[in-house]
Amino acid sequence: MSTPTNNSNEISPETSQRMCKHMNEDHAATVYAMAISTLPIMQQSNASLTVSNARLTSVSLTSVTIKFVTCSGDLCQQKQETIPFVPPMSSGREARPRLIEIHHQVLFPRLHWFYSDSFCAQVMVLMVALTVAPIVAWNNGTIFGLNIIMSDESNWIIYGLSAVCFAAHLVEALYSIYLSQWKLKLGRLSSFCWFVMIFLAGLPITRKLIKLNDIQEEARQKAKTP
Repeated sequence: MSTPTNNSNEISPETSQRMCKHMNEDHAATVYAMAISTLPIMQQSNASLTVSNARLTSVSLTSVTIKFVTCSGDLCQQKQETIPFVPPMSSGREARPRLIEIHHQVLFPRLHWFYSDSFCAQVMVLMVALTVAPIVAWNNGTIFGLNIIMSDESNWIIYGLSAVCFAAHLVEALYSIYLSQWKLKLGRLSSFCWFVMIFLAGLPITRKLIKLNDIQEEARQKAKTP
């Protein structure tokens, strides 16, 4: 992330504008995730709430300002939020590493998705069931001292469903490594966490990562258009 600065400690309006242009064109996924991070947790996972047109508008020694639009049904609202630098920067030369730090923070997967995202929670319940069911079948319908009547045919159906679901999640998780490391330029820890969470929950979290990549690619294509 290139961040030219002026000779003084303060960040000039011109330099701020260049930083914002660079972030909005080359790191749109980060700007979008920054906008999302300013919302309450339950709103972040609200399927009916969408965030669009996220734009970094200014960078100072103490904070960055971001504008975006939230829509819930037919009701849309323009928002402006400030994200502080903690601690404040002492000069504009610190802007690049600080913005990189924010990039890794806001694109790190969130554990609260497991319970705040209803679709994700439903998939997790299903995956727990598909984990327990083969164990029950393997133990001839016995678990924790309880006897469950299961036919051989139902056992094979359970084995097949579990294998297909876990295989699909593994493929999604492997794809997440490509997106997170090569496309979004995230670190190994972040990529590993995306991998694990997608392997556990599958599609609901895969969609979040794909959306970040789509936002990034769309902004870059727009920037290349004369």
